[in-house]
Amino acid sequence: MAVFEILSPAWMEQYQAIIRNGAAGEDLSASQFSMYEMFKNVPVRLQHGRGPDVMFGFRIVDGRIEFPERPWEGATFALTADFEAIAPWADLPTEQTRAVGVMERLAKAGKLQFSGDFATAPAFFHRLNLHDRLAEITAPYVAAPTWGA
Repeated sequence: MAVFEILSPAWMEQYQAIIRNGAAGEDLSASQFSMYEMFKNVPVRLQHGRGPDVMFGFRIVDGRIEFPERPWEGATFALTADFEAIAPWADLPTEQTRAVGVMERLAKAGKLQFSGDFATAPAFFHRLNLHDRLAEITAPYVAAPTWGA
């Protein structure tokens, strides 16, 4: 399986394909769900004209899936993280990141904040296992993990 650097154009295309393919054939007309992840201070090579803060996410609007390039108010789930702090963990499956408490440790260090939850996500989203699918296509980030100061 091909792997891509996180946030690279090819990685972003794969992210969108996973969402689109997972939702194919689903009736989303009654769905009200949106999520995004914003990575702060992204290296220049991964900004691709988007600036130092790069977001990926999707929302369901009028039964259609959209992939905005900027954050929006009222997202069902929103995560903001320091790129250098979270990138070294992006290629690991959920089970491994939970085992070492990545989310909790980064939040405690002030490197990650999130709001909302996935309880109201449509059925297709729950079947996706999105983080693990993304971990499979994410090349290891070559940097020492850090919990902050």
